[in-house]
Amino acid sequence: MSYRIEEPTIDLGNTSIENIFIQEYMPQGNGTAVKVYLMAYFCAKEPKYQASWDHFTIAKNLNLPLDEVLRAWDFWEQKEIVRKHIWGSDPDEYDIEFINLKQLYFEKLMPNSQNKRKKAYSNDVAAMIATRKDETTNRMFNQISSLTRRPLVAVEMSSVLNWIRDYNMAPDVIVEAFRLAYEKKTRPNIRYVEGIIRNWYDMGITHPSELESHLEKREIDFHAQNAIRKALGLARPLTQKELAMIKVWTKEWELALELIVKACDENIKITNPNFNYTNKILERWKAEGLTTVEEVEKAAEKRTPATPKSSSQKKNSFHNFEGRMQKYSPEELENKYLNRHRNKTSDQKGGNS
Repeated sequence: MSYRIEEPTIDLGNTSIENIFIQEYMPQGNGTAVKVYLMAYFCAKEPKYQASWDHFTIAKNLNLPLDEVLRAWDFWEQKEIVRKHIWGSDPDEYDIEFINLKQLYFEKLMPNSQNKRKKAYSNDVAAMIATRKDETTNRMFNQISSLTRRPLVAVEMSSVLNWIRDYNMAPDVIVEAFRLAYEKKTRPNIRYVEGIIRNWYDMGITHPSELESHLEKREIDFHAQNAIRKALGLARPLTQKELAMIKVWTKEWELALELIVKACDENIKITNPNFNYTNKILERWKAEGLTTVEEVEKAAEKRTPATPKSSSQKKNSFHNFEGRMQKYSPEELENKYLNRHRNKTSDQKGGNS
């Protein structure tokens, strides 16, 4: 038995997958995880798909729930063959970087790398012993353990200490990162929490007061997104393009949420409510200098034509006939017609006799 590849007569392109993935990693993943990896890898190789495709698009094309796509990335991140780059305020908003598996394979074989890891591990153990004498850090680990409902293992404790050192993170901020992770997911891994920490660091958040201000703003943003989504009757998650529109309305144009919802309500005039139609309405109102719901309603009243005055002309016989007809109900009109028809028939019979 042999395996052959047919020579193509038409070249429609192809996507090459590293053999290491097929031999080492593909057997470890379930069908969903493999499909998500391959579809996203294909998009990463095709420039025309890189900007337009996201997790939601992949879920739609593979006929999968969005949660399963996100779980697939959690799985491959644990296997250390992809890297997440969080770019939004939500830890589920991230880009995926595919790790070069050949390079990863050789790095694991190089003895120098192993020696460096052993040395780093020894330093981490010494640091962990030292933290037991620090009340603030010790309290942080106790709070994290209450959230995870188990003590952190040595590798996890080492990661947390690295965050304090590398990102200059306050222990209270790290505790809040674990709290947020466990609110978002049932069993998040340490890399998921690190993604939150890294994202906050990129946003300049390292102190509890900075985090508190950020979370208050994030709660306001979430409230606005939810209100707009409900006003348009959308049950699905918002796309990145739609979130960008909301950011323009609320941040750049500084429009009140009440006014934006009013524009969403105007979608009743069309069969398919959407963001583009809402954006055009808000652009028109902005150009007209309308910044409140009251101003929009007053402008609408001015545009509404006045009710025409009733005519004072003398009514003719048609109007009199119409008035008489309106005095009777449909049943009464039918009875009058039948009686008149019977009388007419009787008169005709009497004339013939």
